[in-house]
Amino acid sequence: MTILVHNPTYSLVYGFKHRDFDAKDDNMGPDEAFLNKHQLERSAGKSKPLYQQIFFLVQDSIRSGHLKPGQQLPSRAEMVRFFEVEYRTVNAALEMLEKEGLIQLNDKGDFLISAPLHPILKMSLVYFYWVKSLFNISISEGCRRFADEVEMEYVALDVSRSLEHLARIITSKKYGINGFVVIPWDFPAFRDVMQQALDDGIKIVFVDHDLPGMEISSVAADHYTGGYKATTHLLDNHQGPVYYVGSTSAPASCKGRYDGWRAAMTDHGFTHLNRYVYEISRSDQELSGTMPESPQMIHQHKETAIRLFNSEASRPYCIFTSADNVARGVYEAAAEMNLSVGQDIFITGYGDKPFAAKLPVPLTSVFTDDEKIGYEAMRMLYNQLMGAGSNTIHRVMPVSLQIRASSLFPAARKK
Repeated sequence: MTILVHNPTYSLVYGFKHRDFDAKDDNMGPDEAFLNKHQLERSAGKSKPLYQQIFFLVQDSIRSGHLKPGQQLPSRAEMVRFFEVEYRTVNAALEMLEKEGLIQLNDKGDFLISAPLHPILKMSLVYFYWVKSLFNISISEGCRRFADEVEMEYVALDVSRSLEHLARIITSKKYGINGFVVIPWDFPAFRDVMQQALDDGIKIVFVDHDLPGMEISSVAADHYTGGYKATTHLLDNHQGPVYYVGSTSAPASCKGRYDGWRAAMTDHGFTHLNRYVYEISRSDQELSGTMPESPQMIHQHKETAIRLFNSEASRPYCIFTSADNVARGVYEAAAEMNLSVGQDIFITGYGDKPFAAKLPVPLTSVFTDDEKIGYEAMRMLYNQLMGAGSNTIHRVMPVSLQIRASSLFPAARKK
């Protein structure tokens, strides 16, 4: 359906098809003229700034159903021409609409009408996610599978890039959310929002890791055991220490992997472990999960690995990385330094991403069943909503080590 914004000289089209009407076009019904620049009050004594007036025009059109979820708004340039205003006015209106959760940016940088939130029922099973990724897809599928089994409505809400958006949804009475599943950020502002939700009686379950000090249940992979297994595998198959490359403290999932590495190294007689750690610093957005792994981050992983290779002369290098994307950076560093994975470097990753098995030398990695984690998290939330399981529980799900060529001598690969 093509939706038009009409005036006598210019028609603003929402959609992909383009039709022009003049003021006397008999084909244009009254519902098609739902936005009109002449509705803007432009006098010096106007009651609202122009950007607020544009905001309310678009908001009313969304709530009335004239603009449908998934429809694309015109570009900023088109809106500037149509409303006859400055770019900063349009930008301010779009910012208000995005903060209210009425529109959202897609991967191409276009604004789309968001799915309406008002149909959410008090007993819906809700999952908030921060960024579009394989991990979130898997968690969401597990949540959905449980909701289907208990025949309850399942709602996945994209609140990427906006803690404020999340806070508005869970604190607004009109949405009636009684509980939700979410990946936590370990930042004061996030803790404040979660505490307010708890004070309001909302049930919460964290996935991937917990937040120390908060009485909120969680379901996560056994990151400690994963780090221990991967490190022990390298120690048992090769002489010398295992270097740790990755984040050591945040998020808590990485800290669990780091603690597992430390335990394995200590159990095998290694001391002064800090000399074997090559920390990768991460931005707040990356740590919070609101930013997907970027080429810039892969480059940073590569530079960290190059620093290791330049600092440590002994070969072969044994490396446990906190994530598969970190391992990919090590692979790039190896190629640049003329080192061979599986000969000069023995390495394990974490997460068992699909690319791990497809690398030129397939990557040994820790597999975590993220869909199962989502399923169990939603089951935990359901039990809380039904009045069961009121105690705080931190459930850890088993992990397994998928052994491939990157961590084995060539002779061992043939057995």
